[in-house]
Amino acid sequence: MGFKLILLLFSVIFIGCQSSIPRQPSSLNSTFDPNKVQLLKWAAQNKILFQIDDASFQHISFSKVDESCEKINTPAWSETILTTLQSLYKISKSNVKVHILDVKMGPEPLVSISQDLDGLTYLNLQYAENNESLKISNYQEIPCDKKDTAYIGKFKTERTYQTPSLQQIRTALAANQNFKTPERWKFKTDFLTLLAENMTLFRLTSDVSFEKSFDGQSLLTHFLNKQAAQASQNKTEALNYWLNEINQRSHSGSYLNLFTLKSDKNLTTGIATHQDSYGVAYPFMSYKIEDGQFLLSDLSKLESCLNELKMRYRRSLASIGSDLSTQSDKFLYPGYSCQESN
Repeated sequence: MGFKLILLLFSVIFIGCQSSIPRQPSSLNSTFDPNKVQLLKWAAQNKILFQIDDASFQHISFSKVDESCEKINTPAWSETILTTLQSLYKISKSNVKVHILDVKMGPEPLVSISQDLDGLTYLNLQYAENNESLKISNYQEIPCDKKDTAYIGKFKTERTYQTPSLQQIRTALAANQNFKTPERWKFKTDFLTLLAENMTLFRLTSDVSFEKSFDGQSLLTHFLNKQAAQASQNKTEALNYWLNEINQRSHSGSYLNLFTLKSDKNLTTGIATHQDSYGVAYPFMSYKIEDGQFLLSDLSKLESCLNELKMRYRRSLASIGSDLSTQSDKFLYPGYSCQESN
C-alpha cells in the first residue's frame, strides 16, 4: 500500500511538471531542415528581411535532355539567400551590419552595399546563370529516372547559378562604415521567429518598407509588433499546417518558405502563387491606408481563411471538383484568398 501511494505521488508530480513545459517550435514536429531553421531564426533575431523580385522565382537549376527527361534542382533565389546567410554568420555572428538582403539575377555574381534616406543598409546580391551542354556517356549522367540506353551519346543542358562568394560579401561589409538602425527598424521579432521555425522568411516589398502613416508611424513596425502579440498566443495552427504542407509538396517550398504583406483595399488574406515559378506558394496578409491610418488584415482572419482552404484542398487531393493544383511545380496554383472588407 505504501509503495502504491509513493508511485501515485510520483505520477502526480511528473504530470504536473510536464504541464509547465514551454511550447516547442513547430519545426520539431515536421520535415523542416533544422540547419535552415536555425539560420533563419538567427536572421530573425538580427532583424534581417528579404527582397526578392518576381522574376527570380523562374530561375532554377536543372539538368535536361528533352521534355520527357529532366531533373529540376535548386531555386537560385533560395540558394543565394542561404549561402549569404551562412557567410554573414561566419563573418559577423553577433554584430550584423545589414538590414535587408536584396536578391536578383545579373550577368555576373556581385555584391554591393547601399543605404536609403533613413539609413537602412541593403546588401544587394546578384547571382548569375550558367548554361552548359554535356554529352551523356553513362547511365549515371542521365538526369531522369528512366535509364534508357537511347540517352547514351545524347547531349543534355546543365543550368546552374553562381552565387556571390564569401570574400565578395566580406569585402562589401568592410566598406560599410556608416551603419545605423533607424526608428522604423525597431520592431519585435516574435512573429519573424515563428516564421523561421517553419523554415519561412518574411518577403519584404519596397512599398511596405517605406510606408508610413500621416503621423509618421512605420507600417512594418506596426505590423510586426501586432503579429508578435498574436503569435505569442499560439493561434497559428492553420498557418503552421500550410507552411509544413508547402514545404512537403511544393518544389520551391522544399528549399525555403515565404510570407509577405501586400497592399490591398479589400484587406484579403490567403495564399499567393506565381505562374512558372516551380511551385512558389506562400501565405500573405494585406493592408490599406484610410484617413491617414493603417488598417491591417487580422491574423485570426488569415487562420480562418487557411482553414477554409483545407476543405477545398482535400477535394483537390481527392480529384472531386477543385481547381487547385497539387503538382509540385504548380502547387496550389492559381492561389486562394478571402476578402475581409469591401
